[in-house]
Amino acid sequence: MESANRWFSLILGVIVLQSVLAFGPIDVTDAEWIEYMNLMSNSNYRLGTETEPINYKVKLTPNLVSFTFEGEVIIQVRVTSQNPVNEIILHCNSLTISSVSVTLPSQTQNLATGNTFQCEDGTDFLRIPTSIQLTSNIEYVVVTMSFTGVLTNTMRGFYRSWYYDSTMQKRWMATTQFQPGHARQAFPCYDEPRFKATFDITLVRDNNAQSKPSISNMPIKDTDSTVTGKIAETFYTTPKMSTYLLAFIVSDYIPVAVGTTPQRPFTIYARDNIKDTGKYSLEVGEKLLNLMEEYTAFPYYGMDDHMEMKQAAIPDFSAGAMENWGLLTYSLFIFDNIVGALCEAHQKSSSSQKVTYMFYAEPEMGFPTRFIVEQLQVSLLSDSFASAHPLTNPDVSDKDSVRAHFSTITYAKGASILRMTQHLLGEETYQKGLQAYLKDRKYNTAEPEDLFRNLDANAGNSLASYEGMTISRYFKSWSEKAGHPLLTVNIDHASGRMTVGQHQFDINNGVSSNNGLWDIPLTWTRAGAPDFNNLKPSEFLSGPLKIIDRFYRVNYDQATWTLITQALRSNNRAVIHEYNRAQYAPWIAAITGYNFALRRLAHDNIALQSLKDIIFASSTAVVQRLGFIEGTNGNFMDDLLRMHVMTFLCNAGHEQCSNVATQRFQAWRQNGDRIPPNMRPWVYCGGLRNGNEADFDFFWRRYLDENLSNEKVVMLGAAGCTGNTVALHKFLDVIVSTPSINEDEDIRPQDYSAAISSAVTSNEANTMKVIEWLMNHPQHLDTANGISLLSTATSRLLTQSDILRVETWLNTATQLKAEAIQAARAGIATSTANIQWYQRRQHEFKAYFDTGYFEEGFEVPPSSSTTTEATPSTPEDTPSTPEDTPSTPGDTTSDATITDEPGPSSTEPTTTAEPGSANIASLSFFTLIITVIINMGQSHIVIDTLPETDEEDEISGTKMLVPALFCVLLGFAVAIPPEDFRSNLEFFDYSSNVAEPAYRLVNNVYPTDVKVNLDNINLEEARFTGSVEMIVISITKTITKQLASRSKMFKTNVRENDLHQISMHQNNLIITRISVVNNTNGENVQMRSPSPFTQDSYYELLHLHFALPLVAGSYTINIDYTGTINRNPLDRGFYRGYYYYENTLRYYATTQFQPYHARKAFPCFDEPQFKSRYTISITRPRTLGPSYSNMAISSTEDLGNSIRETFYPTPIISAYLVAFHVSDFVPTTVTTTNRRPFSIISRQGVTEQHSYAAEIGVEITNQLDDYLGIEYHEMGQGQIMKNDHIALPDFPSGAMENWGMVNYREAYLLYDPANTNLINKIFIATIMAHELGHKWFGNLVTCFWWSNLWLNESFASYFEYFAAHWADPHLELADQFVVDYVHSALNADASPSATPMNWTNVEDNPTITAHFSTTSYAKGASVLRMLEHLVGARNFRNALRHYLKDNAYGIGTPVLMYRAFEKAIAEDYAFQRDFPEADIGAVFDSWVQNRGSPVVMVNRTASTGGIVVTQRRYQLSGTIPDQMWQIPLSWTEQRHLDFSSTKPKAILSTPSAPYPSEAGDNFVIFNIQQSGLYRVNYDDDNWKAIASYLNSNNRERIHKLNRAQIVNDVLHFIRSEDIDKTLGFEVLDFLRSETDYYVWNGALTQLEWIRRRFEHSPRAHAAFTSYLCGLMNNVINHLGYDERPNDSTSTILNRIQILNFACNIGHSGCISNSLEKWNNFKENNVAVPVNLRRHVYCTGLREGDRSDYDLLFNTYNSSQNTADMVVMLRALACTKDQEALTHYLQQSMHSDLIRIHDRTNAFSFALQGNLENVQFVIRFLQSNYITIRNTMEIYGGEARLNICINAVAAFLNTFEAITERWMYDSQIGLGGSFNVAVGVVNSAMANLEWGANTSLEIFNFVSTRGASSAIFASSFLILAAMLIQLLR
Repeated sequence: MESANRWFSLILGVIVLQSVLAFGPIDVTDAEWIEYMNLMSNSNYRLGTETEPINYKVKLTPNLVSFTFEGEVIIQVRVTSQNPVNEIILHCNSLTISSVSVTLPSQTQNLATGNTFQCEDGTDFLRIPTSIQLTSNIEYVVVTMSFTGVLTNTMRGFYRSWYYDSTMQKRWMATTQFQPGHARQAFPCYDEPRFKATFDITLVRDNNAQSKPSISNMPIKDTDSTVTGKIAETFYTTPKMSTYLLAFIVSDYIPVAVGTTPQRPFTIYARDNIKDTGKYSLEVGEKLLNLMEEYTAFPYYGMDDHMEMKQAAIPDFSAGAMENWGLLTYSLFIFDNIVGALCEAHQKSSSSQKVTYMFYAEPEMGFPTRFIVEQLQVSLLSDSFASAHPLTNPDVSDKDSVRAHFSTITYAKGASILRMTQHLLGEETYQKGLQAYLKDRKYNTAEPEDLFRNLDANAGNSLASYEGMTISRYFKSWSEKAGHPLLTVNIDHASGRMTVGQHQFDINNGVSSNNGLWDIPLTWTRAGAPDFNNLKPSEFLSGPLKIIDRFYRVNYDQATWTLITQALRSNNRAVIHEYNRAQYAPWIAAITGYNFALRRLAHDNIALQSLKDIIFASSTAVVQRLGFIEGTNGNFMDDLLRMHVMTFLCNAGHEQCSNVATQRFQAWRQNGDRIPPNMRPWVYCGGLRNGNEADFDFFWRRYLDENLSNEKVVMLGAAGCTGNTVALHKFLDVIVSTPSINEDEDIRPQDYSAAISSAVTSNEANTMKVIEWLMNHPQHLDTANGISLLSTATSRLLTQSDILRVETWLNTATQLKAEAIQAARAGIATSTANIQWYQRRQHEFKAYFDTGYFEEGFEVPPSSSTTTEATPSTPEDTPSTPEDTPSTPGDTTSDATITDEPGPSSTEPTTTAEPGSANIASLSFFTLIITVIINMGQSHIVIDTLPETDEEDEISGTKMLVPALFCVLLGFAVAIPPEDFRSNLEFFDYSSNVAEPAYRLVNNVYPTDVKVNLDNINLEEARFTGSVEMIVISITKTITKQLASRSKMFKTNVRENDLHQISMHQNNLIITRISVVNNTNGENVQMRSPSPFTQDSYYELLHLHFALPLVAGSYTINIDYTGTINRNPLDRGFYRGYYYYENTLRYYATTQFQPYHARKAFPCFDEPQFKSRYTISITRPRTLGPSYSNMAISSTEDLGNSIRETFYPTPIISAYLVAFHVSDFVPTTVTTTNRRPFSIISRQGVTEQHSYAAEIGVEITNQLDDYLGIEYHEMGQGQIMKNDHIALPDFPSGAMENWGMVNYREAYLLYDPANTNLINKIFIATIMAHELGHKWFGNLVTCFWWSNLWLNESFASYFEYFAAHWADPHLELADQFVVDYVHSALNADASPSATPMNWTNVEDNPTITAHFSTTSYAKGASVLRMLEHLVGARNFRNALRHYLKDNAYGIGTPVLMYRAFEKAIAEDYAFQRDFPEADIGAVFDSWVQNRGSPVVMVNRTASTGGIVVTQRRYQLSGTIPDQMWQIPLSWTEQRHLDFSSTKPKAILSTPSAPYPSEAGDNFVIFNIQQSGLYRVNYDDDNWKAIASYLNSNNRERIHKLNRAQIVNDVLHFIRSEDIDKTLGFEVLDFLRSETDYYVWNGALTQLEWIRRRFEHSPRAHAAFTSYLCGLMNNVINHLGYDERPNDSTSTILNRIQILNFACNIGHSGCISNSLEKWNNFKENNVAVPVNLRRHVYCTGLREGDRSDYDLLFNTYNSSQNTADMVVMLRALACTKDQEALTHYLQQSMHSDLIRIHDRTNAFSFALQGNLENVQFVIRFLQSNYITIRNTMEIYGGEARLNICINAVAAFLNTFEAITERWMYDSQIGLGGSFNVAVGVVNSAMANLEWGANTSLEIFNFVSTRGASSAIFASSFLILAAMLIQLLR
């Protein structure tokens, strides 16, 4: 009983996480969960609380011939709203409503209005308007409805299922599954858990000899057979409950087991051929119910007078089980003596979960033991990843986060923590606390604090020995943070002193960088007096840890691990508890690990056999003890263990096991000998594996004849074991077949996944057979099961040749659907990762197979008879090796030391124990599983971070590596398949935390010189051939951190010669030949045969395999290949573009290699750290002009029809900077100086547009030469660097900094004064400056890896503005930097998901791409500007010069940049004097490493003048993390306003600091000229003083950039609710007088954002628009509508932004003037001034008709200036004419005059141009998304579809738009874009929510600032209506 009670105490494992009345998870599709959670998590999809149900009377008549049903429902509805309502809203789905009436009690008048009533798509609402207003003083109203519905086969709602009865007649049944939201499919109802009511159910069924009584939650009360052939059965009224708990079954089911206690009715229902097999279920069920009542002190049968317990087994059931009150339904639960131990365990756990939401245990079934593996270890794995979530997660707020929270962590981790709590409090105390909690919260919901409070209140003296500890404190430390701790234990074995420290565990790195601390109850034991029974913790965070009985991991020091291993090898190993030996019965844990290894060694026959030898030797003892044959009086745990062990051994090829299986199978087939249930899984499988087609046919007939669903599942699991190909094909045919409604399904829908897994995984030899079958039957890949087969099979490929074969098929099988190809490629990626896993560890496996295990370097402490003196450790002692204390930078380690008296040491263990005992050591490895991963990680850390490492150190750092290879196995799997866990019976496979493997190359080989030859370039057919000759240096085991120069780059400190392969990148190349030459002796290197090389398409790698290990040295690699010129520029790499010249189509080919696309043109080391010299040779058609590359042409060879051009070698560069170009383009060379060449190159016909770019480009180059002290043209390392800039009609990026050959989009390089506006002219200057800046930052010194991209892009972005400003100060770019880059950086950083400049998560292609973001560009540049103001202009320049000089032609790291700044300021006495405590590296690093940007909160006390400055991270939403920056602070005071000096007065390096100022009325303004990257918020008094000053005539005394800062900050604070909204708008009121460009630029975007939030409420939107127009009147009058000759740059820019904004929001003056200019253009051909075109063109089309559209479209088609074409393309979207808009959108998809990079922009333009067109544009997307997604070359594929869908988010501003269902209905067609669509809906709903929450304050303010009095007077009425709509 004690054991049972302990186990029962885990009841709260689910209760606490879901509460007594919350709905549990069930197995539903992703689409359904998204749909349902969309309804449940958004208030607009939730029912309002104006009415609620009291009672339902439901009558349903199912027709099991037509599979329809008729229904009536009468609902008593109470009005709960204090305000009258005239509409009743409830749920219905897929029902046809035939009649509706609403009546008052005792009245007959129908109050419902309307003739038709429908279930709304999207919301599932049924709206019933009433003719009178209903009020709360009415007792209730009666809603009566009649309806019809369909009995579907979806296993949801009211659905149909079938079975065969005892006469083999096929029987249909109707049953239900309503959780989470499917009761609405059976009858109209309030289908949310919060709406509880009572139910009176009547079911009408056929009245014939075969029919049996219906079943529902309650017993039958009355029957009525007055209707001929029918009988109506009415059930007793249910307790008050939610609709999802309702259930009923109409079938021929009979009771198969009935309880014997009338007062406690308990009945098992099933089909009649089950007969007595329900007895065991009844027995266990009654026992469970009794025990749970006893344990909880809460009687089940006391919940209602007519409460019964019924359980029914359903043939087709989507969930494992369902907890309907009074009627539990199951898919698997019938048990008798032919089912077996595993099913018995399943049944008990499944039954108990539905009865109690908990698990059941009997001692003989070993549940307490199995809990360790099946719950605790599983949760440890899931909780080890960065994606893990806390148990109590405040971020669970939407459908995705809710769904993700139904996870292993929520189930298994929660249960594990509760188990730990039970041991902490003691059983009795724990049980009292739970009972108090249930009594306190019965029939209600609960919060975690409710549980903690009740446990604390009943704790008594249980916590007395733990000073200050409470359950609330302890539990919160575990429930409110993700992850779990790792305890590091170090022991001085001479003195007995032990040290324990905690860190957060991370599966990828060992120790997480998160600083997590837990209150950890510790238990331990020791060898001298082992005690594994006392589970009461001794300390909190204060003692050594040995026993794995808490939710944490343990890592011991090296010596202790060795002692534990020795103990496990000894005859006394049983002294160590079995939990601690293997964290479950040792063999169950070992099987999981061994299976992991067997899969990864399967392609290496020698290693595989070595592993099997170990396995079979290890199994000797367990096989001898258990035997193969099950006895009659077997122990349950032994039977279970035998089943697992023999299944494993037979699968592994154990000869004796296979023989027994075959013999028993044949005896069954030939003689009918019964196979015991627990032997069936491995006997079936072994018999089929060794059998023939006839054996399979016999087996399958028995499967079809089998009635027990459990047995059928076992047989399905074995069917795939067949070794006969014909039999396998038969099995596959069944899996993919689609029977009609009248045909039987050989495999039930819920069993398909088991069948698919069986077909692929049960026999290793079948993997390729399955794939070959699919290759020959591709039609099956149109089905979901076919795709699942393909996905599973491709994930289990064993060799690269198999992978290549499948890849070749995928590339040629054009008929395959994208879903099938995507699934196959994902599977191939898994297979590739498995192969690579073994390749990385091959030599370690070999060493283990040779030696068994390591004990080097450690001596066993002497025994007590030979003790030696030892110096005891002290608390100050620190571990001496990295193994002792795993740590990473930023870790917080909590250490404690405890002295334990030394006990007698064990004698040295013998190595010759009983059979198999020596190999128990292999099992001990599984005890050390995840722990030793840390040792592996640490050895990597040592290698990567130490400047040099001695050989001995390196070996000691990896001592644990080899045994760790076995230990790691359990970290990736669990002993029992996931579907076997009780917590997963209702919720399968919703959580996966397994991260993608790394994409990085190993830095043991570096290229030094690369020659790339491109031949046979055919632009029409888009193909070429190529060859690469590269010299590489092999530097195996070399540690080199500083690659500053060529001599430093390759330090050949060789440790060992074990390089068996060289890996480099390739993508979509066909390799035809590879040879390798040893440059030392000139001999060819022997390649492996067969397969001298393999290609990995997923990771885009080429592996060269050698017959013998390479000796470190120099080698030449020659590779011949063929390649494809990509037809779509968006694919990047070597791609083709086009243009028209003189009406002739011309092609060109060019490159875009950044960041990882050089591999598409030639095999290479395609990472930035691998730098080398490249010599390019191009053979082009004679018809084309000279080709271009990074360097000038060195030689030309005439080959007849073609020309070969070879270029000079490049400087040392990364592969992504290589570039070449083949075309008939023409250059304009603007300099005659041979040593400083500069050219603009473009297509023919536009050369007159070269001049501006040439002029500004030369000047920028000169400015950068002077500033940085290194001349650009001298960077060629012996050759003059040319300076070519090429304008491309098609280019996927804005521009690309290739050294010597920069590529641009035409719009960003070509300038036509008549057609290029000032904005685009500035683009030309700034983008050229950006790309030229890269020549120093990125090209000359390159970031080591893309995680440090800011070292390239931030500096280029800085010079983008400032170098262009030096070249042309009239452009005002130094000031524009603030509103363009500082503001955009702060805006991006306001997101909770903002990334740091140094983003360590950059590890694969998607994250690389993501890091090319605002963070790396604008934020980094803003940080540099801030540093320049801090250190001074001269120090800043000198620091950059130091960095470039010290690292030229090498790689850069943040540390090298910091050192350069430290070096520069060390030369400046003034800086050291002003900032004596400053650590410039630390200042810099705080901005590089932190996510987001800070807000500085300034509080000033007027009476004293004191200022207190506090910092925190600024976010618009979400939980704000604790972060700290070192912030340079500058400020000025009202009495001495001075905005000229931006030098900081202080560096804020603490969370808060005081600063002095003058007392009195004296406001302060921080961040002068917004020189720092931070926002500033003030106390209200300071804000009011600033507002008053800004609204005075002194406004302009505050610098324009600070006025811009104030506006931008205030508008963000309004959005984030960090300022009172009325106060905020009072500050902004000065805009009425403001005329400056920079100030308005800081305001317009945010004002428009707020305005858009009101679009769902037209009158509020109109009021705010009117307010904005009033703000703008003065600036419009100041600027005028026409340009003036002396306008400055900022004036012109201001006019552009103001008039465009004014016309868009409907400013009458702007519209009138624009129409005047448009009509003059239309009627008189008077050109619109270039800087006014955007708003004039748009207004002309918005107010015009089709003829206006046609005029502008024809102008677009004839234009030769790309920038002007983009302006027109944007304006064309403003048309209101539907035919014109259709034409525009069709042209955006198919016209070759609209470039592919503009096509998606065209879609966005269509949304932006005219809000009236939004629904039309969305419908167009709905009709064409498949074309967009599947037409990569024309439109851009899924990536572009994602952009189109994302563009919709900002324009879904009404409920009607958001509730469009097509995205949900089109989930399959949308593919990966569906998730984007879901995000769009979420974003749109968040926008509406913000508008609802903030509208009142803003509306009140703007109503008093110029809006009409009528609007103001009715503001509250408008807002009330608006908010009601929002809440609905």
